[in-house]
Amino acid sequence: MKKISLIVLSAFFVFSFNTTKAGDKEERNEKVGGIRAGWQYSGIYESGSIPNGYDPLSSFYVGLYKDVKIVPLLRFGVGLEYSQVGIVSNNSNIDNSLKLHYLYVPLYLKVKLGPVFALGGASPGFKVGEKLVFLGQEVSLDDDNKANAFDVPLFLGVGVKILFVSVEVRYNWGMLDVYENPSAKNKYLQIGAAVSF
Repeated sequence: MKKISLIVLSAFFVFSFNTTKAGDKEERNEKVGGIRAGWQYSGIYESGSIPNGYDPLSSFYVGLYKDVKIVPLLRFGVGLEYSQVGIVSNNSNIDNSLKLHYLYVPLYLKVKLGPVFALGGASPGFKVGEKLVFLGQEVSLDDDNKANAFDVPLFLGVGVKILFVSVEVRYNWGMLDVYENPSAKNKYLQIGAAVSF
């Protein structure tokens, strides 16, 4: 977790520097960067459903982004984001869970009409951690049983921006198998806010 925090913090300073560097007003108006964070509701789905005995994981996401204006209504965006995806036991007396930690690089197009916007794109993701708990005990996994190291969710979202704060909703569909056997894919909903600077 310390490595993840260091990576996110470093990326924050890089994005901050790039968005505040000297330039004329027109150039600064064409590039907008900021921080986004919020609640995430995720699951690992086998054949379209959560495995029996489990519920989706309620967690969080946090990241940085930058939008670049292409034409007045269209922007291209890129970011760096940390989030947790997983499942938890639906029985409060049984401590079973699987949590996968990812660093994502969202790439997207955003259509903006006044304060309202819609966006869609892909988020190549790199697994940076994995934790399986069975009956309250952490289970050590060998390489053959670990989740794949890479995923590419596609996402669609909508939002509204008021001054420098945006409220947005995104839904993400993992395109690659998280596990080879049984075949399983990540899906998750994000509801949060973004602050631009």
